[in-house]
Amino acid sequence: MLRRFLAGLALSVLAATLTPAASRAADDPVATIKAIYALYQAKNTKLEDTPDQLDPKYYSARRKTQLAALTRACEGKDMCFPDFDHLVNGQDYKITALVLKRLPSPASAPGPVKVDVRFRNFSTSQHFTFTMVQEGSGWLIDEMEGGSKDTRYTLDDVFKPNF
Repeated sequence: MLRRFLAGLALSVLAATLTPAASRAADDPVATIKAIYALYQAKNTKLEDTPDQLDPKYYSARRKTQLAALTRACEGKDMCFPDFDHLVNGQDYKITALVLKRLPSPASAPGPVKVDVRFRNFSTSQHFTFTMVQEGSGWLIDEMEGGSKDTRYTLDDVFKPNF
């Protein structure tokens, strides 16, 4: 009985600490991206522990449509989806030195917001610019461009069949 009470109490405390973070992510495009990369920083570097970078919940309606088309095109095919995680530019990852900032935009222009993201994946510097749009109750990724010095790409490059 005490064990159940303590487990319930622990879950309540955990929920209370996570709820403000989720709320901030819905209101702030930088917090949205930070929450995604926090998943990478909390996991191991094994591929099977990777957060799902193709999860539609992260993307705008336009990109969800593109992901659905990619899924249909890849039905029954081997090696059709991207063979790397585009959010970290690699198959494996160890994210360090993460720095995020909202890029300036005209105050009078509501609409997309750009978020600058820099980090190291193992020893390789990565630099991405995310274009975020507000849809429904939160900020979603509509575009992503960048990568490393040697490998650069956009979501249009990533969200097409790999054959």
